Amino acid sequence: KEDVLIFMNKINRELPSLMEIELEDFYKKGIFVTKKGESSGAKKKYALISQDGSMKIRGFETVRRDWSYLAKNTQMRVLEIILKENSIERAFEYAKKVIDDVRKKRIPIKDMVIRTQLKKDISDYENIGPHVKVAERMKNKGMSVGIGTMISYVVVKGDGLIRDRSRLLEECEEDGYDSEYYINHQIVPSLKMIFGACGLKEEDLLMDKEQKTLGEF
Repeated sequence: KEDVLIFMNKINRELPSLMEIELEDFYKKGIFVTKKGESSGAKKKYALISQDGSMKIRGFETVRRDWSYLAKNTQMRVLEIILKENSIERAFEYAKKVIDDVRKKRIPIKDMVIRTQLKKDISDYENIGPHVKVAERMKNKGMSVGIGTMISYVVVKGDGLIRDRSRLLEECEEDGYDSEYYINHQIVPSLKMIFGACGLKEEDLLMDKEQKTLGEF
């Protein structure tokens, strides 16, 4: 810490009078993830914990734009366990339990809601994604939909494209969500880079507990 302060003061003495660098904080631990094909950490994708226990997270929320509440909350909890509780193993077991709970439909459907904002008029979309398809359904129901409307939907089980299986929450049964979609396209993508930085692979998350334990990796 002393070296940092000495360095900062030295630089500030040499800077023009209107310029000054400031010390943001001291961070005792952090996770820096790498993008595919890169050998070094991405500067804008990291999670840090300061001495007082507060966390600073950058970049993780941009991994996927369309995230369910469950994926966001699971990602945040995993980061907290790793950084605050200093346990990759507990974070891994927590993530595995969430995946198991989703597969067994123990998670309430309200946590599966995905929210995406309409950026333009429905008729102007060339590629019809799930939120656009749901917006069309809302419009057909007589609901007000336009640019800027936040579309909330759930992906339900069944055959066909994801967009054709996207429904308003009130249209769904409690256990009607597509577990495998949420596991493979929501939860795992939100966690694989974090655990990748800790030496674990995507397939480790999907493996049954009976197949392999963390201590065997």
